[in-house]
Amino acid sequence: MKSLKDKITVIDDFLPKKDYIDLVKISRGRELNWKWQTSDPNPQGSWFHNAFVTDDEFFNTHIFNQIQNVLPIKVTPLRIYFNSQVPLSNGTFHRDDGDLTVLFYPNPYEPEWGGWTQFHNGDYGPDEEIFFVSPWPNRLCFFDAKILHKGHAFNHQTLPTRYSLTYKLKKIKND
Repeated sequence: MKSLKDKITVIDDFLPKKDYIDLVKISRGRELNWKWQTSDPNPQGSWFHNAFVTDDEFFNTHIFNQIQNVLPIKVTPLRIYFNSQVPLSNGTFHRDDGDLTVLFYPNPYEPEWGGWTQFHNGDYGPDEEIFFVSPWPNRLCFFDAKILHKGHAFNHQTLPTRYSLTYKLKKIKND
């Protein structure tokens, strides 16, 4: 049986420099329509900001085509959006809809900041397996949407906001 680590693909230095710079500028831009969201079914749970860019050609065509080139299956986007977590606003464990989730990290990062994406095999006990992906700049990771995961914010209130670009993808069925 594959370990959890083997079910998550990480690609560093994913985008060409110009695309990465453009993406970072957009993620920090005031023109994005940021809204509050939670993945926690408890209304008092962890809240964060997100901004949908599904209809933006830069993300749904230009960046998506680069992502599709590295994926093992053909997919179509269900949703594309940025998450923004201010320091200390951790997410909650959840599974995504669709077939594949892609995360891209456009923020500065230092290891002592925390800010990982945490993956869990769903077993609580002796067979428990946990895996972390650090949000290094220009890093992409993708995984089966049904793997339990959560985003951790940076761990000190004086640190910057942690951003991630999320692609929720559906497998294209063969005719």
